[in-house]
Amino acid sequence: MRGQWFIISAVVASSIFLGMSLLLKDYFAVNSAETARTNNAFYFNSIQEQLDNVVRNTPTKSGCINLTTNLAELKWVVEKELAAKGVFARVEYNPAMIVCNDNPPTESEVKVDFIVASHEQVIYNFTTKKYASDFIG
Repeated sequence: MRGQWFIISAVVASSIFLGMSLLLKDYFAVNSAETARTNNAFYFNSIQEQLDNVVRNTPTKSGCINLTTNLAELKWVVEKELAAKGVFARVEYNPAMIVCNDNPPTESEVKVDFIVASHEQVIYNFTTKKYASDFIG
């Protein structure tokens, strides 16, 4: 008779432990994709790096045509891709402020304003705008 009660109590105890582990498993799972999905600082730094790369690596000796084309393409890709992830991004540049000369491309100067915003965080870099409402419109 003692062996039967031992087996019954072992089954009950292991069922309780199994139930508790199933209830608590979601609390111990780490989803590393969640931080990348909501990390606006990563998007902001990536946009800033890509803008620097476009300005630095685009030849400007034949005028600003290549530079404005590359900046327009980067603006379109950034705004489209981040909108698909639910993040508002806006990139503005003023072609009148782009200085194209025969100097090396590293000396070209581009004034760019951009903002990355989601429901959790807003990060912006305004070089020519004074208020966010002027930039967003």
